[in-house]
Amino acid sequence: MADRLSGVVLLVSSLTLGYLSWKLPLGSFQRPGPGLYPLLLSLILASLVLFLLASSGLKKSVIISENIPTSEKYPKKVFYILGSLLVYAFCFESLGFLFSTFLFFLLLKPVVEKKWGYVIIGAFLVTFFSYLIFDILLQSQLPKGFIKF
Repeated sequence: MADRLSGVVLLVSSLTLGYLSWKLPLGSFQRPGPGLYPLLLSLILASLVLFLLASSGLKKSVIISENIPTSEKYPKKVFYILGSLLVYAFCFESLGFLFSTFLFFLLLKPVVEKKWGYVIIGAFLVTFFSYLIFDILLQSQLPKGFIKF
């Protein structure tokens, strides 16, 4: 039932996006206009949603009574993540992209509940690949902060 409801909402959203992007100049693949990529994304989303709706229609309607773990830690984790994101947003310009991103992922250690080694390696890898993608490949202007490279 949840797949069907979310599928219908996503289908309406993708059709609306497709309609609005169709009204923009499309251009061609060599010289794309502002409506080309949103139209393509809406078509991809609509096809995935149709697949979801078809597969959810084929499933037998079975009510499963699972004991879903309800813990008092989950709301605390959500607020902890939101607080970490606020710290990240405020430190982003002054500390720079590299240091603030690494610090953000270190701050998420209580949420992921892994050992420090995993968290440090994960924070380093995410920071490195984010820097590689945004600064080197896409040549985006990222804040340098006190680290000037």
